[in-house]
Amino acid sequence: GYHILRHHKRCLRVFLYAEKQDRIQRISKIRHLPVAEAAKIVEKDDLERSVYLQTITGRAFPDINVYDLCINTSSVGLKSTIDMIQKSLASKLHHESKYKKIV
Repeated sequence: GYHILRHHKRCLRVFLYAEKQDRIQRISKIRHLPVAEAAKIVEKDDLERSVYLQTITGRAFPDINVYDLCINTSSVGLKSTIDMIQKSLASKLHHESKYKKIV
């Protein structure tokens, strides 16, 4: 998404990530899979995402320089993640509207 919307000024670019073990546990729970199978899915998805983004954007994955906000959901949890995104978006939109008045 960040590549497609890279020139859109009113876009908050957010990168959510989590510790690998947390991702494996989540997939295992949601899909009712053994942990070993969930681990294979995480590995496969990570590799495919990396190759895809490198091909499309020419950037290594993850390139945190293209994001406005990066959040480790393992550290803060989902509720705090949602709050942080909402506050960041409101702040960005407010900042941009103030900047437009000055320019």
